[in-house]
Amino acid sequence: MKLVRYGERGAEKPGAIDENGDLRDLSGVVADIAGDVLANLDRLKSLDLSTQPKVNGTPRLGACVGRPSKFMGIGLNYSDHAAETGLKVPSEPVLFMKAISAICGPNDPIIVPRGSTKTDW
Repeated sequence: MKLVRYGERGAEKPGAIDENGDLRDLSGVVADIAGDVLANLDRLKSLDLSTQPKVNGTPRLGACVGRPSKFMGIGLNYSDHAAETGLKVPSEPVLFMKAISAICGPNDPIIVPRGSTKTDW
């Protein structure tokens, strides 16, 4: 099952892509694809997607998870990345945080903060 969030930014709805590649609306089943739903997927796994409303058109896909409380990253987490930066592979994970406002959908424009001089992946 491929879970998605679709719709206008800030008003995304929960959905799933069925076996035929059609987008199905799950808003009658769950409020959002967020922590509480992801912690217990049994309800969604047992769902017959063909009984859920089909979404027509090609709506915007949003961020994959709704209502995140934090966004943690792990740097230099594979040897090729460390090599390309000229650094040694660390003995412990390098953790960093990003603002949750940096989270966007897969095709959304990247909003560069005012005054920024460098944007990184």
